[in-house]
Amino acid sequence: MRNRTMAYAQVLQSYKKMAAAGSAEAMLNLGLLYENGQGVPRDALMASRWYEKAVEAGSAGAMVRLGVLSANGTGIRKDLERAAELFKKARDLGHPSAQAFIDQLAAKGAGRDSTASS
Repeated sequence: MRNRTMAYAQVLQSYKKMAAAGSAEAMLNLGLLYENGQGVPRDALMASRWYEKAVEAGSAGAMVRLGVLSANGTGIRKDLERAAELFKKARDLGHPSAQAFIDQLAAKGAGRDSTASS
C-alpha cells in the first residue's frame, strides 16, 4: 500500500509539472485522478477544474468527462445543454464515445442535434 501511495504521489507531481507546461493530456489525467480518488481524495469539483483546463487546451477526452459531470450534476451544477455542447465538440474532434453520450441526452430530450449522423 505504501508503494502505491508513493507511486501516486510521483505521478501526481509529474502530471502537475506537465500540466503547468500546457499538456492537455496531463490536465485530463489529473482530472481522472481526482474524479476517481486515485492517489488523492475523490473530489469531483477539483476534477471538473482540471477538465475545464484540459478542454481549453483542446482535449476531446476532457470534453467528454466534463460533459458527464455536467450531465449528472456531479461536483458542479447540472447543465444538460452544456453537456451536449461539450459532447458535440468532442465528437467533432473524433472522440469515439461522444456520439453515444449525445444520443443519451437526446433520449432525455436534451441537446438535440440535427447535424448528428444516424
